[in-house]
Amino acid sequence: MQNEAALVEEALRTAIQMETSSGDFYLKASENCGNEPGKKLFLSLAREENAHKRDFKKIYDAIRQKHTWPETEVAGKKQSPNRYLSGLTAETCSAIKPEEAEIEAVKMAIKMENESYDYYLKQLTDSIHPAAKEFYTAVAAAENSHRLALVEYLEFLENPTGYFVSKEHPTLD
Repeated sequence: MQNEAALVEEALRTAIQMETSSGDFYLKASENCGNEPGKKLFLSLAREENAHKRDFKKIYDAIRQKHTWPETEVAGKKQSPNRYLSGLTAETCSAIKPEEAEIEAVKMAIKMENESYDYYLKQLTDSIHPAAKEFYTAVAAAENSHRLALVEYLEFLENPTGYFVSKEHPTLD
């Protein structure tokens, strides 16, 4: 049976790979996106996933060299999921013409974020070091925030004008 350090290192290698794959996916999705809100969303998510990857690499190196879990902040852990679509105007919403490929990319991204979230919750449960538990809690929250942002963006893509009306809550005087 593997010892605890080997299990932690394996979990971190898996996390680094997941974050790398997600970051690459979001970067490609931003390049293929036909509208500005989508490009901004995907680029922002790519940056956050790459920051998570750097965090995991830092932890991995510390564990291998110093045999201890370092204190680490998680990128994007306290950000609102609806920050990506704030500032939309009626004109922007009416100009959006989502393509099926973009909608499918968002659905795939939601699936990836769900898998990441579940993986980090499992690591949280399996961890014994308090700093590891704190880190996995924060990174799971960040991944959940990504998922919520993607769900909101999917709602936006499926009905841009309706999305704008529902968020602005217009009233008739």
